[in-house]
Amino acid sequence: MFIESNKGSKASDTDAAKRFIEEQIGIYEKKLQEAEGRLKEFRLRYLGMNPGDGRDFFVRMNEASNQLNQARLELREAERARDALRQGLSTAGDPAGAAPAAAANAAAVAEIDARIESMRRNLDALLQRYTPSHPDVTGPSA
Repeated sequence: MFIESNKGSKASDTDAAKRFIEEQIGIYEKKLQEAEGRLKEFRLRYLGMNPGDGRDFFVRMNEASNQLNQARLELREAERARDALRQGLSTAGDPAGAAPAAAANAAAVAEIDARIESMRRNLDALLQRYTPSHPDVTGPSA
């Protein structure tokens, strides 16, 4: 009788342990599915930044540096053209043709100012990626 009661308690202990383990497995399965979902969302959000997209960090960094240098060059060109137009406006000596020429020059200056502003926004966008002390940002500004 003692042996039979001992077998019964061991069987119930085994069943309880089995239920506990199954519950734990269920909990960990849910946690794993949630973690896989978060990983999937992360990969989708940062798809372009994935090193496996065929381009490594240094290639992307070089491209951004080239874009920044190109924007700086275009900005300098636009500023020089604007300054030349302004100087032409201030030294215009033909009063008869001054009104149409002034209107044309004012339109050209406005267009150049718009280009400069666009280039500054482009430069600001590039600066958002890097700190102001980054070599690509502080590069030569001739």
